[in-house]
Amino acid sequence: MKSHRVLSLSLSFLFVLPSVTSAQWLTNGNAVCTATGTQTSVVSAPDDAGGAIIAWADNRNGNNDIFAQRVTAMGQVLWTADGVAVHVAVNSQSSPAIAPDGAGGAIIFWQHLGNNGTTDIYAQHVYPDGTLHWPGSGVLICGAQQDQLTLRAVADGSGGAIVTWQDNRQGSTMVADVYAQRIDVSGTPLWTTDGVAVCTAANQQRVPELINDGSGGAIIAWTDQRGVNTFVVYAQRIDSAGLTQWAADGVALSVDTKSSDACAITTDGAGGAIVVWSGYNGGVTFFDLFAQRINSSGAVQWTSGGVLACVAASSQFDPCLVPDGSGGAIMAIADLRDEDTNGYDLYAQRLNASGVKQWATAGVAIAVTEGDNFEPLIVSDGSGGAVVCFTDARFGPFDVYAQRINGAGAVQWTTDGVQVCTAANGQFVSSAVSDGSGGAIMAWVDNRGGPQTDVYAHRIGSSGSTPTRVPTTPTGTILGQNHPNPFNPSTTIEYTLTARTPVKIEIFDAKGARVASLDEGMREPGTHRAQWNASPTVSSGVYFYRLAGAPAAESRKMVLIK
Repeated sequence: MKSHRVLSLSLSFLFVLPSVTSAQWLTNGNAVCTATGTQTSVVSAPDDAGGAIIAWADNRNGNNDIFAQRVTAMGQVLWTADGVAVHVAVNSQSSPAIAPDGAGGAIIFWQHLGNNGTTDIYAQHVYPDGTLHWPGSGVLICGAQQDQLTLRAVADGSGGAIVTWQDNRQGSTMVADVYAQRIDVSGTPLWTTDGVAVCTAANQQRVPELINDGSGGAIIAWTDQRGVNTFVVYAQRIDSAGLTQWAADGVALSVDTKSSDACAITTDGAGGAIVVWSGYNGGVTFFDLFAQRINSSGAVQWTSGGVLACVAASSQFDPCLVPDGSGGAIMAIADLRDEDTNGYDLYAQRLNASGVKQWATAGVAIAVTEGDNFEPLIVSDGSGGAVVCFTDARFGPFDVYAQRINGAGAVQWTTDGVQVCTAANGQFVSSAVSDGSGGAIMAWVDNRGGPQTDVYAHRIGSSGSTPTRVPTTPTGTILGQNHPNPFNPSTTIEYTLTARTPVKIEIFDAKGARVASLDEGMREPGTHRAQWNASPTVSSGVYFYRLAGAPAAESRKMVLIK
C-alpha cells in the first residue's frame, strides 16, 4: 500500500438544518441517558456541526461500561436510546477521555480493569452515525504493569488522537510518571508500545494535561514532585513521531517556592502553550493564580516562575483557560476571597501575549452569589471572549449555570450567570464544548430522577438564551459526513430526512466537475445510507458531495486515496 499523509480530516460539516424555531431542546436540558444504574464521568467533544459527542461510564449492567451519544445543535439525540455501547465487559471500565476525529466522530479512551486488579488503557473510534470503527473490544493503548490513570486526550489533526496519562508502572502512585501515545484513524498505535515516557523523574508526576502542538504532536504539562515536599509545574513537547523535543523530563514553569496544584493548558496560537496553576506565593498559606507561556522551542516567555494572574484574599484554584485569539488566554477560577459571605465564587482574567493582565487587577466576577459557585469550565466564543459554565448552589441543590465574557472583560449575560438547568435535586456540570456560534453545549451528571444519576445536556446560545421548545418534527435534511474518510475505493454517505422526498447525491472534484451522481429515488423520513464506489478512472484527491439542487456552500468534503 502506498504511504500517504492525510491532508483533509479537519473537515467542515455543513448541515441543512431546521430553523431555530424547530429547536428540540427542553427546559432543564435533554436526556442523553436515563438507563438504570448510575452514569458518571461525563466527557464530550465537538462533532464539527455545532453539536457534541458525549461519553460516560455506565453501570446499567452491574459494573461500569463505556457508552456514548451524539446530540445535534438542535437538541436531537441521534444514536441508540441511552447511548451506544462503546465497550462492555465483565470487569469495570471507567474514566473516559475523548477527542474529536475531525470528521464528525470521536476517539474515546478509557481505563479498563484487568483480571490482575490493575487498570490498562483502551480506545475505540466512533463514526458520526454511532457505529464502531475498530474491531473487538477496542485497541490496547497501554498494558504496562500497575495502574494507568487520569487520561487526557486531544485530536492529532489527522483523524487520530494523542492521549496522555499518569502511569504507575514503577510500582505505585508515589513514583508515578507521565506517558503518552498516539493512535491513527485506522486504530494503529504509532509510538512505542505501552506509550512514550514523557517524564520519569524521581518521585511523583501527576495529573497531566495536553494540547495539540499544531504539527501532529502535543505539549503536555503536569505537576511534579521530583523535589522535596513541593510540587512544581513542568511541560514537555512531543513531536508527531513520539520524540520529546525539550529538556529531558521537561521544562520547569513554576519554581520550588510555589508548591503547585493541578494545572491547565491552552495554545498560544504560535506553536507554544500557556499554562496556568494555583500555588503558594512566597510562603503565604493561601493559593494564588500563576501563569507561564512557553514557546515551541521550550523557552519560557514570561517572568521566571510565572506571572501572578490573580492575587486576592484566601485561595484561588481550579483554573481553566482558552486562547484569546491574540497570543494570550482567558482563564476562569474558583475563588474564596469572600468565603465568609458567599463561599466559593467565580472570577475570570485575561492575559495578553506578554503576560500582562487586561482586566481588573483582581479579575472580573463571573458569579458571586450566596452559595457556592464552582467547577468552572470554559470554551472560546470565537470572538475573543469566552463562555464559562459552572455548578451553582445559590438555591440549595446544585444547578448548572453559564456566563459569557467578551474580550474587554464585560459580562454579556445576566449578572451572576444564566440558568441552564435548575431541575430537582442536584446537577453537576461535567463537560462543555463550543457550539461554533458563540455559545456552548454542556453535559452533566443529573440526579433529578434520584437516587441514581443520569446524563443530560443543554445548549446555551451566544445571546445567553437556552432554545427550548417541545420537540416537533423538523422540516430540513441532515447530510452526514461520509465514512470511512479517507477511503478507497468505497465510502458510505449518511443522510436523514424528515419528510418523504426524492434524493440524488452529486459528487464533484476539486475543480467543480461532476464525477458521479447517486440517484436514491424516493425515500421515506428517517436515516438512510448511500454507497459510492469510485471507479478505477477516478484518481486520488479531494472530492465534494451535496444533495442535488443544494448550493455549493452546503457541500461536504471527502478524500479518496488509492
